[in-house]
Amino acid sequence: MAPLKIKRAEAKKLYDQLASTGKYGCGFFGKDAIELILFNEFDYILDIGCGTNVFAKTLREKGIQAYGVDISNPKADFIAPAHKLPFEDEGYNWITSFDMLEHLFPGEIDEVLTEFERIARRGFIFSICYGPSKIDRRLHPTNKPEEWWIAKLSDYIKVNKWGRYLWGYLNTLEGESGCT
Repeated sequence: MAPLKIKRAEAKKLYDQLASTGKYGCGFFGKDAIELILFNEFDYILDIGCGTNVFAKTLREKGIQAYGVDISNPKADFIAPAHKLPFEDEGYNWITSFDMLEHLFPGEIDEVLTEFERIARRGFIFSICYGPSKIDRRLHPTNKPEEWWIAKLSDYIKVNKWGRYLWGYLNTLEGESGCT
């Protein structure tokens, strides 16, 4: 089995290729989370794995400060890998990531969630695809059921479900139930 550094380099090359063809990052998987964000008055959001950055742009149109980061898509506000983000500790209130976590290798899930925890002040909002990729089978190396993801995320947040989204306040925050 190839070391994680080699697998990451191969994945980056694949995502760069897909981004250049326009076949990657075109979905708007966070669309239904906008209601959750507006209802709870969440603000200052960093969307990781943003693809063409539609989610952050839509939030900005609604007056919410939001930015998108992606590993390859040139339409992102920032280009960076999820495990090594160029942002200060607690630099954003909320980290969002829609249909991106399954793109990580199993051995890097905790590293990435720890990085998200470092950057977030309040919590996370995620959607996760629990099945194989329809574009390329290599794109979802962490193809796990929802129960597995809830258990994993519970190490970082007080997990709540809202439609297809898993979200919650950081475990390090006192007194936040995360219930809407």
